[in-house]
Formats: sequence, structure tokens, C-alpha cells
Amino acid sequence: MPSKTAEKARKKTSPKRAAPLSRNDLLASGGGSAPAAGVPFQGAVGALFAASGMAPQKADERLELGAEQVLAFRFETEAPVDDILIETSGPGWLFFQAKTNLSFGEQPASEMVKTVEQTVRQWKLCSEGDGSKRWNRPLDNDKDRFVIAVGPRTPKTVASDLSEALSRRREGSVPATTPANLKAALAKFSRLLKAAWKKFYGVEATDSEIGQILDRVVVVRFDFQATDLELGAQILSTSLADPSTARAAFMTLAGICEQRMRTRTGFDMHQIRRVLERKGVVMLAPSDYRKDQENLKKYSERIRLRLAKFSELKIDDGMKILIPRTVDQIATTAAAQGSLLIVGEPGAGKSGVNYNVANKMEAAGHPVLMLAVDDAASISLQSEIGLHHPIRDVLEHWPGTTPAYLLIDGLDAARGGPAEAIYRRLITETIELPEERWRVVATVRTFDLKAGQQLKPLFRGIPPDAAYRETGVDFDRVRHVLVKRWTESEFEALLEAAPKLRVAIETGGAKLRELSLIPFNTQLLAEVVALGINAMNWARFETSGNCWTSTGTIECATKAPPRKRA
Repeated sequence: MPSKTAEKARKKTSPKRAAPLSRNDLLASGGGSAPAAGVPFQGAVGALFAASGMAPQKADERLELGAEQVLAFRFETEAPVDDILIETSGPGWLFFQAKTNLSFGEQPASEMVKTVEQTVRQWKLCSEGDGSKRWNRPLDNDKDRFVIAVGPRTPKTVASDLSEALSRRREGSVPATTPANLKAALAKFSRLLKAAWKKFYGVEATDSEIGQILDRVVVVRFDFQATDLELGAQILSTSLADPSTARAAFMTLAGICEQRMRTRTGFDMHQIRRVLERKGVVMLAPSDYRKDQENLKKYSERIRLRLAKFSELKIDDGMKILIPRTVDQIATTAAAQGSLLIVGEPGAGKSGVNYNVANKMEAAGHPVLMLAVDDAASISLQSEIGLHHPIRDVLEHWPGTTPAYLLIDGLDAARGGPAEAIYRRLITETIELPEERWRVVATVRTFDLKAGQQLKPLFRGIPPDAAYRETGVDFDRVRHVLVKRWTESEFEALLEAAPKLRVAIETGGAKLRELSLIPFNTQLLAEVVALGINAMNWARFETSGNCWTSTGTIECATKAPPRKRA
């Protein structure tokens, strides 16, 4: 009878049938245990595929996936093949294991054996998965890949022979025509797969099971000291405002991927753009948004040019007098802190203030867009402007990280019509965009704001300046700036700059002066003065509604062009 010591030794050396592993046993137990030398390589691999996702262009051709594009990343995941998990447009999944130097080895501690075992565990989890983790579902040979990413020091037997053998197998090559070195590499890899299967599941794998794994494995050699660094920089350059910064930007992107490895997090393509921008990389809009961005800019500029006339007076040909308003700076300061309404009575000058806020914000380096409610000929802003994407999406993908401004003129023109819901939704979606980057500054008549209840919740807040707020409890919790009539100091400064206008008003008397304190009326009067009317014609003045008439042969309302009230 053998001794206890001999029996222990026999058990230690005898092969042992393993108990089948549970699904939780198959999951990765941790991340970030790779040697330090592998971290920059893994980060660079992530950066290369992130650059292709931002371009966007189809994923690396070496993966043999067709037209699929990269959508999102996770690093150091719970999946057995855990280094990088990439979601594609297939929809598909790319499971990456990154090794700077990988050679064939059959010892349990070898990197090749570990890689193969991770692949077998990954296949099993996916083939039996229920999709609860999204990636754990049966894999598609046309959309999913196990990617073994190897560095330039990897031996030819793996980096070249095994890589080509796997590719030929997917292409359906005839074994008889396959070179011996490729057959040998594929045979070694297949033996390792079978050994791992037997180790984990205690049974022999079928040829079909091994074949399905082989068809989804690709081995790709990356050299980030040469060709792949240049490739990554070239791809990334198409997303940059200054392509000459591409190499430095690629290294920044690789560093971000390394940091995400340490925190075991990830990003989608929109998020990584924002992260790069915060690192000082100046990006272009995604390629499929650039045309929309240009169209929206052109539309905005047309509105802006139209509103420019509300910020100035024209007395003589070629002479423009800027309208001095203290409220301009009040509104600009308030807008820098968040969305707000510019309110006031008809003709108070709201449009002019909105225009001046836009100029000040743009001069400070902020993106600025302007819309006018009564400008759209249809109730579909998207089609009116000529956009392929909704305005909300165009704004979300607008490049840059500084606060940006959407200024809307004349919300009162939409009240009670189909455009009201459209603009209300646009304001809501803009204010709620991620990171609260976009602020909305909109003009509306005081009466319309009081009468309607829909706008108030969108601009909830404390009025930023007590001296420029509307009275009444309705406005206590509405963030707004009130545009009033001319103050005496503003009006005097204006008349100082426009002597002809002063003469007309002083000749017309107190009644004309009172009417002229409304900025819209002042602009109408300036247009009449610009016609060259003799001051004596203002000696007898009367008012009719919102238009002026003088005695004699001059009727100002018919001579002055129709005007939108500011």
C-alpha cells in the first residue's frame, strides 16, 4: 500500500479533470496588471482606433470587417479578453488583447497560453450569453473579432505566419495550397485552443467549436515607433483644425487612453472629442456635421445683418450713429452667467440689445448663432435652414469648449402659432445639452411673457440686476433683463452725436420729444430726417398711432420704409 506521501505526489502529477467553470468564473477578475512596458502600447492601439472613429472611417482593414466604424471604447473590462473593448457600427464588438512581444509557448505561465485561455473563455461567455452585458451574445463572423494586437518585436511565427494563416482560413483557402509555415502556426494555435478548452470545461472541444473561434481571431502587428504612429497621426489630422499638430495630438490621445486604462473607463466618439479639446487640441466638427455647421452659420449671419439696423441710426448718407445703451453691458454680463430673456415694451430696443450682446460675445471668442422667429417661412427650422441633422445635434457637435450662445429674436411672434412649440422645444433642448455649454438669449415683449406660461419655466432664475427687471411677482423667478426707454443721459448722448435729429425734435416740441424716447420711434424719426425734411415742417406736429405725420405735403409714415418693431 503506498504511503500518504507517495499518494500526494501521485495526485500532484496526475492529470485532473476540471470542473466546468461558471459564467462568473469566466469573467476577468481585474485589470491593469500588464507590465509597465505594455501600457504605452495599449494606449497607442486605443488611440489609433479612436482616431479612425472620429474621422469617421471604416475600422482598420487588417481586421477584415468591411465598412464597420468605431463607435465607443471601454478599457480594462470585466470581459476575459479585457484590454480594450470596442463597439462598432455593425453592430459588433472588438475584443483586444495587447501584447508588446508575443511568441508561441506552451507553458501555463506563457503569455501565449494566457491569451489563448482568455480567448476561449470569451468565446464561451459570448456563445452562451444573454446580452445582459451587451457584448455577451453569440458572435458574428462578419461583425465581431478577437484581436491579438502585438508589437514590432513579436516573432515572425506569430506576427506574420499565424496572422496570415488565420486570414487565409477566413477566406476559405485550400489547405493543400497553404505554405507549411502557415500550417504549422495554425496547428500550434489550434492545439493551444483545444488544451484551454479541456482545462476549463473538462471535455474535448469539437472541430466546429475550435473552427468558430479561429474564424474570429485576428493577429495584427502594430509599430508605434514608425508606420502606425504615422498612420494614426494621418487619420487624426482629418479631424483637426490644424493638421500640422496631428502627431502631438495623437500622442495626447494615446495618453488619454492610458489614463482610461487606469480608471477602467471608456468614451464614445463625441466624448473623446471633448476630452481632446479640453487638453488644448483644436478640433473640427465631425465630417458629417460640417456642412450643417456652415449652413447654420450662413443663416445666422443673414439674421444678424438684418438686426444690425436696430443698433444704429442713419442720419446722412454714409453716417451711422451707434445707439448707446447701458443695458447692453448688463445683458452681456448676465448672458455670460447663463440663459436669459431680454424683455421690454414694443419698440424699447430689444433687438438692438440682442444684436449688441451677440457682437460682444463673439468678440470675446465665443461661438454665436442668431435666429429670428418671424424669419422662418416654414414651421420646420431644420429644412428652412437646410440642415441634414436637427439643430440640437448640430449644436451638440459644435467644436470647442468655451461657452456658446444661441440668440433668438422675437419670441412673441411665435405665440399662439405652430412655431411656438418648435422654438420652445429648441430652447429646452439647447439649455439641456451636455455640459451646459450652450446658453440661450431670447427677446420677447413683456406682455407676451406675462400672458404666456410656457417660457417662464425655461428661464427660471433670479433677475441678475434689480435695476433692470420687470416689476410683479410673475417675474421674481424669471431670469431676465428689462430694456427700458432711453434714459435722459442716453438720449442726450444720442442727440449730441446727431445734431439734425436734435433740431427736428426740439422744433417738434414736447410731444415729439416724449415719443422719441422710445428707441423704435427714434429710428423712424432719424429715417425721416435723413430724407432732408426742413426743420420748419416740424413746427406743427401731431401723432397718429405709432406713426408720425407733419403738416403740409410730408407724410412720414408713407415716406419711411415699413419697420419691424424692436
